[in-house]
Amino acid sequence: DALLSWAGNRLVPVSVPATAGLPVVPCVTQRKIKIDPATGGLDKRNAFKSRHCVDGGRQRQLLDRYGVNVGHVETSSSVADDLCIKLTLADAALHDRDTAKA
Repeated sequence: DALLSWAGNRLVPVSVPATAGLPVVPCVTQRKIKIDPATGGLDKRNAFKSRHCVDGGRQRQLLDRYGVNVGHVETSSSVADDLCIKLTLADAALHDRDTAKA
């Protein structure tokens, strides 16, 4: 199965992007175990974390093989979600700071 890379990512059979000539980039799973610094044992709340990520090295090889040149891609996001904006504005109000549009 593969996730399509557009809004509302849907899980589809690998054959769908393959028939459209789209490369399917492999993913890796990162795992983290949170340790409680006070006890040295597992954190009591949600000690095991996992997330799926694109394997950048294999993605580059795959795109080179298909002859796809994506050029320079920014590695940081300029998009902020609602919570980020609300927390930033709340912090500015709390500390009596002025905000400006850059």
